[in-house]
Amino acid sequence: MNGKLSDNANWVLAIIIVIAIVVGSLGIGFFVVLNGSPLLLHVPVNWYGYQPNQVMADYCRVIRYLQCWPRQLHFYELPISGSALKHFADVKSLVKWLQVLTVFSLLICWLGLRYEKKNYQLWRLVILLQQVLLLLGVMVGMLCLSFHDSFIIMHHLLFRNNYWVFSSKTDPIILLLPVSFFAKLFVVWMIIAAIIILGCWYWIKKCLN
Repeated sequence: MNGKLSDNANWVLAIIIVIAIVVGSLGIGFFVVLNGSPLLLHVPVNWYGYQPNQVMADYCRVIRYLQCWPRQLHFYELPISGSALKHFADVKSLVKWLQVLTVFSLLICWLGLRYEKKNYQLWRLVILLQQVLLLLGVMVGMLCLSFHDSFIIMHHLLFRNNYWVFSSKTDPIILLLPVSFFAKLFVVWMIIAAIIILGCWYWIKKCLN
């Protein structure tokens, strides 16, 4: 039984749904990693005169701020410069857009999967998701091989200023957030996203059996 759309239109629709699955998976993975990042943050005892719980409290304030609350960022223990506050405000704007994009993508996924299942077109998604998983693996591998350079390039592309260049004298928190820390977060992020995509692929395969 064929779908109501033409073959080309069905492929276009399948591609849109797969893109929505990927974007939604990346969005979910991002927010899981963002909120779980304190688990990967190591603060030495008596770090520059601060206790780990003090530093962690300010770090968690950043996480809450980036996700829309509170409206203003304040550190209670660590010093923070005006340029750092502006950078976190820039990041918050990007995170807000990602929140909207994630919700919109999940809505497309839900509607699209219902349509594809009703019209016996899920098999197209299986083929496309297999290719996406392979491509994602290759891209992640390439990025990990040169993560430092990729990290710098990403900042130049996303931000039109140099507020992201922190000074340890005015913003000591940067000493706890080296590139290696973000590399760990990136790997965990990609693993979570891949698991979600793989779960969608498995569910679709199960529906076809």
